[in-house]
Amino acid sequence: MLKKIPAHWTVVLVLLGVVLIALAIRVSLALRYPTLDDAYITFRYARNLARGLGFVYNPGEHVLGTTTPLFALVLAPFNFFGFDIILLSKLINSVASTINVILVFMITRRRLGEWAAVVSAMLLAITPSAVWGASTGMETEFNVTILFAAGYAFIAKRYALTAVLSALAVITRADDLLFFLVIIGWQSLKGLRVKREWGHAIKMASVFGLCLLPWVWFAMLYFGSPIPSSILSKAAASRVSIFDNAVLYVEQFGFGINTPRALVATFLFLLGLIYLGHAHDDFLIFPFYFGVYSAAFVLLGVRLGAGWYWQPLWPTYCIIFGAGIKWLIEIIQHFSPPRFLPQHGKLISVMLALLIALVWFGSLKARFIDNPLAADKAIPSLEAAGRWLERNAAADAKIGLEPIGAVGWFSDRYIIDFVALVSPAGREINERLGAVDFFGNLRAFQPDYYLAWEDQGVAIVTATPEQHEWFYRHYQQAARFGGGDTISFILFKKISR
Repeated sequence: MLKKIPAHWTVVLVLLGVVLIALAIRVSLALRYPTLDDAYITFRYARNLARGLGFVYNPGEHVLGTTTPLFALVLAPFNFFGFDIILLSKLINSVASTINVILVFMITRRRLGEWAAVVSAMLLAITPSAVWGASTGMETEFNVTILFAAGYAFIAKRYALTAVLSALAVITRADDLLFFLVIIGWQSLKGLRVKREWGHAIKMASVFGLCLLPWVWFAMLYFGSPIPSSILSKAAASRVSIFDNAVLYVEQFGFGINTPRALVATFLFLLGLIYLGHAHDDFLIFPFYFGVYSAAFVLLGVRLGAGWYWQPLWPTYCIIFGAGIKWLIEIIQHFSPPRFLPQHGKLISVMLALLIALVWFGSLKARFIDNPLAADKAIPSLEAAGRWLERNAAADAKIGLEPIGAVGWFSDRYIIDFVALVSPAGREINERLGAVDFFGNLRAFQPDYYLAWEDQGVAIVTATPEQHEWFYRHYQQAARFGGGDTISFILFKKISR
C-alpha cells in the first residue's frame, strides 16, 4: 500500500504523524504539570496592563522586571477579555513547541534532504526538555518559534523578514540578540568575499534597528532602560563558577563517554558538526549560534540550573544530530558493497532512525512516566500564602519574600522582592553579599509581612545573635503553609508598636 504513495507524500504523512504526536504529548503534559513560579511575574504584568494600571508589577513603579515584555503584551488583551491567561500561556507554548518541530524539518530539509529532516524533527518532538518547556507557563517555546522562524527566513534569503522576526525575538527575550549578531556576523563575512552581500547585511541591520527602535524608545522613557531589571539583579545575586556551569552544560546535553548512550550521542553530534562545517553556506549560522550561545552563558557565570536557559539550543542540537546521522549513512554507503545500499539503504535508514528515536523516547518515558517530574512542591504552598494574604492583609500591605511569582499573583499586594527582579532598590544590598541578602533586605525595607522558606528562610535572617534578636523583636509568626508532600513556608507579620 505504502509503495503506491509517492515518496514526497510519504514524507508528508510521516511528518504529520510526528507533529500530531508532538502536539498531543505537549498539551497533555502541559495540563498536568504546574506552572513555574517565574511565569506568574509575567502574568502579573499582563494583568496590571489589562486593568489600566500600566505596564508594571507594583502599581506606580515603572520597573521592567519581566524578561519577556512581548509575551506579557501578547497576554494582556486576553486577560482584558476574561481569558485564563495561565491556561492560555500553556496552550500557546504547546502549539509553539509543535511549530518548532515543523521549523526544524523545514530548516534541515534545505540542507540535508527530507528524510534527515524528518529524523531531526522527530527527535525534537520527543526531546524531554522541549516537552517540559511547553508545560511551564513561561515564554520559552513561544520565544524559540520566533527565533527559528528568523533563522529559516535567513537561509531562505528573506532578509527583511529575518530582521523583523529577530527584532520581535529580542523584545521577547533580550538574549536573542546573540542569534541576530551571529546572522549579521555571518552575512558580513560573506560580504568580504562578495561585495553585494554587504547590502543585505546593511538592510537587515537597518530594518532590525527600525523595528526595535519603538520598543527601546518606549522602554527608555517608561522604565529608564530597555534592559530588564531582572537580568541585572540575577547577575548580582546568582554568581556561579564557570566550572559548575560547564558541568551543568555537559549534563544537560548528555555529552560524554561514561555510558554507551552518551558516547554514541557525542559521536553523532560531533559528526554532525564536522559535516555541517564543510557546508560553507548560510546553514552554518545554526552550529555557530549553538557555540556562541553556549560559551556566552557558561562563561558569564549565569546560573544554568534552570532548564529554560537551554531551550533555544535544542532545535539546533537536533539539526546537528540529524546531520551526524546523514553523514554516518553516507560513510556506510561508501564502504558497503556496490549493490548493498541500493537494495537495503532505505531499510537501514529507517531502522537507524527508529533505534535512535527509541533511545530518545526512552528519555522522555523515564522523565515523564517512569520517574515523573516532581510537581513544583513550593507552588501549592505559595498559592495558599498568596490567597491568605489576599483575604487577610490590608490592601496597602507590603510583602517581602524571595519567590515572588505565585504570591504576587494570588495576593495582589505590593511586593518587595529580595532578589530585586522587580525591586531594584535591593540590588545594591545583594551585590555587597554576592547572593540574596535576606536579612539585609528585611532590615532595610521592613515589609508588613515576610514569607520565609521554613527550612532556610528563618535560619538565614537569624544567623547571628544580633540578627535573631532584631528579627523576633520586629516580627511574629502569623501563619504556616505547606507540609507533607509540599514545601513549607512560614509567614511572619510585623509587630505593631
